[in-house]
Parts: sequence; structure tokens; C-alpha cells
Amino acid sequence: VQEQATFETAGWLMFVGEENARDFAWLSITSATDGELSAGSESSIDITLDGSLATRGDQVAHIVITSNDPENEVVRVPVALHVNEAPHFVNVPQSVLAAEGDTEVVSISVVDGEENMFTVAIAQNYTNVAHTFENGTLTVTLTPDYGDEGTYEYVFTATDQHNATRELKLAVDVAHTNRAPDYVGAADAFHYHKIANMVEY
Repeated sequence: VQEQATFETAGWLMFVGEENARDFAWLSITSATDGELSAGSESSIDITLDGSLATRGDQVAHIVITSNDPENEVVRVPVALHVNEAPHFVNVPQSVLAAEGDTEVVSISVVDGEENMFTVAIAQNYTNVAHTFENGTLTVTLTPDYGDEGTYEYVFTATDQHNATRELKLAVDVAHTNRAPDYVGAADAFHYHKIANMVEY
């Protein structure tokens, strides 16, 4: 908008709200949140953990209890939740450099924090790209052909037994390889019949 005439100094403010209000907290207290206790007595509270509202991995929340106890006016009770994580691709190069006509092999470790069984699959069949996954190592073999100079992105997906997935986008830069000129005409296109010396230029 600012690129249009008379709008160079214009600004705007945007508000976004939910159509239907909802509590997205993964921890909720389902019992009464207030009450009275006599000296020396005890009570409990009920909580609900909803993993569908949490993020994958570890998270911690605190239940804060306030009272008129002069020794413990505020008590914080930590609650930890771990949600199954997808496998991780380890030590992924920022970019892979390959040359036309050469072979480049890239090895990437794949681990699962919960030690779940998992698979690694390629998103589609890419030209001049082969891969294997064995013993926790993804091996990608690149064999760019002459004329393939450019930037490429190859996508792999790791999926564990609980359908947690993580995507790897492997960036590859293919460099041009200089070659000597090749004759591509017919083999019998030239004939030399004169009996004399032939000078090559």
C-alpha cells in the first residue's frame, strides 16, 4: 500500500479474534478452586491434562495456590507434560554443493527421542537422486548430470509409530562443470582424399 502515491505515510491496525471463544490451555482444574480447611486437615484438587492442546515435546505449568497461611501464602505446584515428538534430523548441512557430472553423498543421522520405531521416506522421485535409510542414517546420493546447474530442494519425511512427522528440506546447489567441446555429427561426415599433408588448425 505504501508504494502507492499519497499512501507513503499511511499505517493500519488489525485486530483478530476467535469466532467461538475457547480455552486452549492443556492444563485445567476440574474441581473447586476455593474452599476452607481446618488446621491439620488436607484436601486435593482434580486436574485434567489435554495433550491435543499442547505442543510436541516438554512443557511445564504451575498451579498457584494462595491462602491465609502466614508461612505459605503462595504455593506453586509444577505440572510437567511430555507429548510425543517426531524424529529429528541431526547435523543437516545448510546447503550441499555438488558439481555436474560428479557424485556427492550426504549422510544425515535421524533419531527419535522416545526411541519409537520410525521410517524415512522421500517426498517424490527426484531425477538423479537416490537414498537409503539404514541403522539410523539417511544416505542421499546426488548424481547431477551436465546441464543441471541450479538450486534444488529435496524433501524427506520421518514418521514414527504414533504418526508424529518431521520434514527435512535438503538444499542442493549444483555447480557448472566446464567440458571440452564434443563432436556430435555423423562419424563419416568428413573424408580426406588428396594425397598430401593434412594441416590441422
